[in-house]
Amino acid sequence: MSTSVSPPAIVLGLGANGYGIVRSLSRVGVRVTGLYARNEEFGRLSRRCASRRLPPEALRDDNSFVDALLAEARRLGERPVVFATDDRHALLLSEHQERLAPHLRFHPVPRSTMRVLVDKAEMSRRCAALGILAPRTHITEPGEDLGRAARSFSYPCIVKPSQSFGGDFPPGLKNFVAASPEALDAFLAAYPSLAGHTIWQEIVPGGDDAIFQCTVLVSARGATGGLCTIRKIHQYPPGFGITSLGRTEGNPDVVRESRRLLESLSYRGLASLEFKRHGEADYFIELNPRLPWYNALFADAGVNLPYLAYRDLVGQPLEAPAQRNAVYWASLAEDLGWLARTRRRERVSFLAWLGGFAKARSWAWWNWRDPLPALRAFFYLLGQAFARKRTGPDAPLSVQAREPLSPSTPAGHVSRTDR
Repeated sequence: MSTSVSPPAIVLGLGANGYGIVRSLSRVGVRVTGLYARNEEFGRLSRRCASRRLPPEALRDDNSFVDALLAEARRLGERPVVFATDDRHALLLSEHQERLAPHLRFHPVPRSTMRVLVDKAEMSRRCAALGILAPRTHITEPGEDLGRAARSFSYPCIVKPSQSFGGDFPPGLKNFVAASPEALDAFLAAYPSLAGHTIWQEIVPGGDDAIFQCTVLVSARGATGGLCTIRKIHQYPPGFGITSLGRTEGNPDVVRESRRLLESLSYRGLASLEFKRHGEADYFIELNPRLPWYNALFADAGVNLPYLAYRDLVGQPLEAPAQRNAVYWASLAEDLGWLARTRRRERVSFLAWLGGFAKARSWAWWNWRDPLPALRAFFYLLGQAFARKRTGPDAPLSVQAREPLSPSTPAGHVSRTDR
């Protein structure tokens, strides 16, 4: 593929997700500006992009965020390409596409499609209609006997809000893991406003390494412009977290089902779909309308999905290369967190962990040509490690900064999706 430096690109957020996009674009000569909100977004220190801090009001109000994005587009000129690093960014691009599209290039997701994507109950129905395997799901209804429904369900299960954004789910919680009917009853009794606004899903058996993710670019013409599949090795928190160690690995069944689901939605742009393997079957877990947080792996494995999306948006031809398998990606902080949580329960030794981690050739922060983000992340990690001595070994350990407008997610009961 030929190198292009015009138009520029804007990346919304400079956490690990945004920094991965910055590296992927800058390595082929694209000029990148990153918008960030917090000092913990260490990509702001990169020499591979210009970084600009969002005004405080942009974090409190959607219209102010759109105004700040438009101001940056006008400053840069040439109708920049914009990349979302968070589900809320993707939602804002969809909701405000009429204002944004004349000044920015992105794959617009129709509001009707976005409503399906953020409605977990509707996604469950969509999978059922297509014959795509998904975990057993109960969609709560207003006025139903939740206690009776809870006693007849499978455990452990995950309780999720029906809608990804808004609603009455407790602040700071994204999902709740219920180990028993009693635990589910207690949770619903504590938050009675959730009646009729949640779905319950059984937990598919299997370890972290049973999870596959397929990230796909569907071009503006509806063709597959590139894809890459990975297998999680570890995730943090263990069981229901973000990838901390993973590798590229082909899975034709996951690719086929991902394409079928995206085709049914008439989807355009970048999307990441997660499945969990149990036995010989792959169960659909979720779909996110943007790149995952480990996206630096894609270019390192030969499939530069951010650049392919860029080329599609500027009208350049696409070449969809095949991925290189067995390329490992890691995040030091999160994988140390995985080790801290599992070493006693699963008898994982430090040396065994180190042997797996040492296979990584792609990293969340480390790049020897651009060391400052990694160094700052490392010192931040040291600070967290000292803090854990005071707060206890189960305190969260992570350098993954929250992106602008992202909901906060504690590590206790909840599942943190791959940003």
